[in-house]
Parts: sequence; C-alpha cells; structure tokens
Amino acid sequence: MSVVKFKEEKGYHKLEESDIPLIRGLLACGISVTDVAEKFEVGMTTIYRVKRGDVYSYVKGVAK
Repeated sequence: MSVVKFKEEKGYHKLEESDIPLIRGLLACGISVTDVAEKFEVGMTTIYRVKRGDVYSYVKGVAK
C-alpha cells in the first residue's frame, strides 16, 4: 500500500492508481468502507467514490 502524495494537475492525491484494484478487491471480499478508508488514510467518501466508479474509473482490475 502506498499513501505517498503526488501532485497532479487538479491537486494532491493520497491514492495511487495501483491502489485502486486493491481497494476494489477488499470491498469485494466484504471489508467495510470504513476499514478500507482507515487502511488507506482517506475519507469514507473517497472509498465510496472508488466503489461507484465516480473516480479512477479508467483504472481496470480488481485485486484477488
């Protein structure tokens, strides 16, 4: 897991693209949004947005 901040055109992000399949996999295994948010040190809203595909929808895959 990586929580290194990097600057993109729209600001700073704690999540990297490589984190997204892992987040999806954790959620698919039944890990709660709250627990995933704590693990990645982001807000629950961010995890819900990943789950719904509102953000990082261009990143493919789910970690198993």
